[in-house]
Amino acid sequence: MTTGPFTKLNGHGVRLDWPEHNLYVTLDRFRDSGGVSKAELSAYLSGETPRLLTQGQLNLNSLQGRASFARRLKELYPSPHGTSCWKTCRSTA
Repeated sequence: MTTGPFTKLNGHGVRLDWPEHNLYVTLDRFRDSGGVSKAELSAYLSGETPRLLTQGQLNLNSLQGRASFARRLKELYPSPHGTSCWKTCRSTA
């Protein structure tokens, strides 16, 4: 069962941690232009040496964009605990 992400403010960004999945996501370089909010997003496997899974720009206003990000994470790193982590990630990011 996913308990949801632990959130940390990290300088000018946000870090979302899912310790039970050894996963964290950073959001930074927030921009708002014409009613569209975007952020740079990076997803990592945590551990002694974190491993970058994916990175890119995310439209925070777009449900489709967040769902696409969650699908990408699921493809790169299938959760041993089912899809609850990715559903949480999609709704949080």
